[in-house]
Amino acid sequence: MSIIEFLKADKKRAGVIISIIILLIGVVPLIIFTFFADPAHPYTITQETLISEDGTEIQALIYAPLTASGSIPGVVLAHGYCGSKGSLNSIGIELVKRNFLVVNIDFRGHGASGGYLSRDPEGYEKLEMDVMAGIQYLKDSGVVDKIGLMGHSMGAGTVRRVAEKIPNQINATVSMGSIPSSANATLIPNLLVALGQFEQAMVVDSALDFLELYTGQTGLAFDTLYGDFTDGSATKVALGPFSEHLYERTDPVIIYEIVNWFELAFYGSVRWEIVITSVFQNAFFYISIFGSVCLCFVVIIYLSKFIWKDKTMDMRKDLTKNTSLLLLLLYSIIIGIISLLSYLIFADLFVDVVTFSAGDQIFAFNFGFALGVLIVYSLLVLRKERVSLKDLPMKFKELTSNNITSSLIFGVVAAIFLIIGITKISFWSQSPGWPTTREIGTIIGLTFIFFPLLFVKEFYFRTVQSKLNFSNRFKEYFSMVFIGIFMETVVTVPLALLTWGSANSMLSFISLSLTATFIMAVIQQILVTWVYMHSGRNIVGSTVFLCILYSWIMINFFPFA
Repeated sequence: MSIIEFLKADKKRAGVIISIIILLIGVVPLIIFTFFADPAHPYTITQETLISEDGTEIQALIYAPLTASGSIPGVVLAHGYCGSKGSLNSIGIELVKRNFLVVNIDFRGHGASGGYLSRDPEGYEKLEMDVMAGIQYLKDSGVVDKIGLMGHSMGAGTVRRVAEKIPNQINATVSMGSIPSSANATLIPNLLVALGQFEQAMVVDSALDFLELYTGQTGLAFDTLYGDFTDGSATKVALGPFSEHLYERTDPVIIYEIVNWFELAFYGSVRWEIVITSVFQNAFFYISIFGSVCLCFVVIIYLSKFIWKDKTMDMRKDLTKNTSLLLLLLYSIIIGIISLLSYLIFADLFVDVVTFSAGDQIFAFNFGFALGVLIVYSLLVLRKERVSLKDLPMKFKELTSNNITSSLIFGVVAAIFLIIGITKISFWSQSPGWPTTREIGTIIGLTFIFFPLLFVKEFYFRTVQSKLNFSNRFKEYFSMVFIGIFMETVVTVPLALLTWGSANSMLSFISLSLTATFIMAVIQQILVTWVYMHSGRNIVGSTVFLCILYSWIMINFFPFA
């Protein structure tokens, strides 16, 4: 029997084998490009606990060169809001390959660090203590003679404030995804501003105003060096040609500019050719994640067969016979508007419901979506179906009547398997780690909090899916994924584009938030639709899966400690 015949004989077995092959193609090079990116300049990556001035425990990755001799430069990396030290891992690797000692911190309330990030000015000022803890580590190392700072977004503003206060101790600073506006920026020695060409969080051209402020000159241009490194007056605005705010930290052009900047600031010249390998690390990371998700999809099929045995659980029926698919999609625009208004207006009302930063905004968004579904379904859909409001519970029952317990177990197990796979691969690339006991408890709590809202949301999405009359499950799946993405983003994407690169800070923040929302919508639809179709088409299973996924993402990426 040939390999092709062997694979065709059992499609599920073929899926497992192909997924494992993809996983290995991604994981093996990922490990190499993370820990052994430059054999000529080996290094180690270790976890350390630093203590901030107010006693907060700050977790950090320490990138230490193994062959460097004598005094070497050191760099502190500071991530952005809702980020972690893992988000700047690529830059840490590129710098340690140059024999720099690198401290890559988790800000308080982020990643694995302790503390809490309050949204008042005092809260953001405390972030300076976390950067100072990284600086102190470099000083205590006994080998660092020059210090550089690099921050992204929120971290950029923080390292600039630190450099303004202790300019005599800092040799160079990089501000990524943030343009200095304060006159005090002229105090910062050797300041590089690195931006994505498609920045949605600010007007890129306003960086020229910064250059004029810093240099005292006019008629300046991007990607041009001004000033001199020897007297600390060097400055430049570097543009990544293909990136925006969220992805500029992995843009190879920007990473090259950062490495080159520190080389010039510390040594006056580039000692040897700069070869950026992080682009391969990131590529193989995504291949690894893709392989892990594919394997999860196959496992979900096996799990479905195990739970449902030989029962026929793929019972499809049209839940809205009088309401067309087009109308349901048009109604989703109304739902999206209500959801967006809830996000913009009522977020502060939910601060005590989801108590860590930005969690209340996500809750407000989903609250608005659930409210929109109930309003639209009650006033429009039920009227079109010629049934009364008292029949609404019966509509919910149609999507939950098949083996609720089994569907619930299915959703929980599928979520756990997916999270384990992604976490393990991400850990190898120094990104999200295993949740602690407290974080697991928080995930469980958030699952209960979000369940009613996401249950209503799933109800509407699967009502729409019931209109897809495909005999082929894959056609149904891909059709619903694209329809689901449309429903989730039909309002938010146009608004994100309208506010993209706005000079108004509030509008630019909205654009950035909605960009992240779009990415989440794509991921969600790809995963949850598959789970629903294999959970006996019971929305209890897909809802609990979605709740756990939401909660895990919030714990890993939102300020929480």
